[in-house]
Amino acid sequence: MRWRIGVPVVALAAVAATPSANAPVRLTLFSPSQPTGPVSGVLVTGTAAAGSPALNSVTIDFIFDLIRTDSAFVMVHSVTYPDGEIRGHVTPE
Repeated sequence: MRWRIGVPVVALAAVAATPSANAPVRLTLFSPSQPTGPVSGVLVTGTAAAGSPALNSVTIDFIFDLIRTDSAFVMVHSVTYPDGEIRGHVTPE
């Protein structure tokens, strides 16, 4: 699984949820030690594989199942909105 993000954030996380409900983080996409500040271009790219600590005690198959069943969302956390500023639905490419 690969991702590419280009916004100023304090954390990025993939969650298992519905459009109107919150849920725990299942895949940590980005977690800087301090807020990034303004960003122009790509903030972070990454990969996750079986056994990756970013998976927060779930399997990569669990993440793929979330995507296949339209249950995966990415949360963008900012200084202004630490509980989540943007929430986007994840779909297979």
